[in-house]
Amino acid sequence: MTTAPVVSIIVSTGDKVADMLGFKEEKTMKNASILVISGIVLCGLVFWLSGCAQPGESVAEGHRRHLRNLRINQRELVDDVDAVIFSDKPSRLSDKRVR
Repeated sequence: MTTAPVVSIIVSTGDKVADMLGFKEEKTMKNASILVISGIVLCGLVFWLSGCAQPGESVAEGHRRHLRNLRINQRELVDDVDAVIFSDKPSRLSDKRVR
């Protein structure tokens, strides 16, 4: 006997939510959820099929682009280290030998 009130509370709560959202029937709510889920899947497929690669890029071009990025990153790292140890600016010391 205790299960009947719990079930009726769940059903009545679901009806209240459906009424608040503007759905009059449970079938309409199911159709709306199916529509939302299919929209999410469709968007996911569009992004997955489009990919992240640039269009018309060959394997060799991709390899050159990666090497170029590594070279640029290495130069920037060396510049940062030089700035930390103050070797990026010319020295104000004399180039003459002092004895």
